Order: sequence, then structure tokens, then C-alpha cells
Amino acid sequence: MKKGTEASVGFYLRRFRKSKNITQARLAEILGVSLKTISAWELGTRKLPSDAMIKLLRYYDISLRDFYRTGDSHQADCCIYVCKKCGNIIFTSADAKVSCCGMTLHAGEANTISECPEILPSVSDGRLTVRAEHEMTPDHCIMFIVYISACASELVKLYPGDRPEASFTWRGSGKILIGCSLHGLHTLQIAQTCPP
Repeated sequence: MKKGTEASVGFYLRRFRKSKNITQARLAEILGVSLKTISAWELGTRKLPSDAMIKLLRYYDISLRDFYRTGDSHQADCCIYVCKKCGNIIFTSADAKVSCCGMTLHAGEANTISECPEILPSVSDGRLTVRAEHEMTPDHCIMFIVYISACASELVKLYPGDRPEASFTWRGSGKILIGCSLHGLHTLQIAQTCPP
């Protein structure tokens, strides 16, 4: 994948296409280009021409701002891989083939936390603080806390003995992922106005 503007536009194009539940072939038909062209745009190996972007925006009757905000974030595509041997945490913005310590890793399946008093998110002075009522022993601890918003993802690595909390720049609604050494990955949706 190319670095820079082509790659980032390709990321948003793929995310937009998936949010509309359309295939690359259907998008190619809408824009009057080949399937290979759509693939190249999404991979960032070819630049998305402005006329194609305008055609896409007109077809779906959306603004450029809405195009970049589609799906509220890249949350759905985010994957976390944890190496059970060394403890490495690998965070990707899409499904990937990941290996560590000579083993193939599989993305963690998150358990949804609907009402969990042990996880306490709060926003104050432009910061999101996530606290957890959780032991932090070598045998049982929170390994990381991730905040995924529409425009960014942040990960804080935690260790036994640390306080089970993390602080992030508040970027609006999204989700929090918490990796427990014993119970795996948990997720909590957070609203635009997080409780104080």
C-alpha cells in the first residue's frame, strides 16, 4: 500500500463502500470504471481522480465531510491481535494476516459489555478517562485499553501493578476495547456525550 494521500483516501473509499454494503464491482459500475481501478484506489496504488469522487458524492447525495465520516468511524474494521507467548499487542485498522513468535495470530473476538459497573468512562476538560475496577496482578490484569473514535484510535498498554485506567483525547462517540489477560477482549460503546 502506498503511504500518504492515496492510501488514506483508499481507506475511506473502502470504508464508505462497505458501509453501503456494495461490492467493488457495483461501485465500479456506478463510477463507470473497471474493478481493477476500484481495487487500486482502495489499496492506494492509484490516485482517486476528483471527477470520480464528485460522481460518487453526487450519486449518494452526500458531502465530502459526510464521506469521510461514513460509518461513524473505522471501528468495525479494527482488529486486535495478542501474542500469548510474549504479550505483544498488534492493532490493525482492518483484518490482516499477523504472526508473532513464529505463530499465526487470530483477531480477538470482543465480548460486548452493555451495563458493566466495573468499566467507568468519563469526560472532563477534553479528556476521556477510562477506569476499571479490576485487579492488576501478574496472573490477572488488564493488558490494554483502546479508544476508537471516528477519526483516530489510541491504545494504552498496562502492566501488573499499574492503575487500571487510561486517559485519551476526547474525540466523540466510539468504543472502548479492554484486553483482560484471563477473560479476553471486551468492548463498550460510548455515546457522543459520555457520562461525567
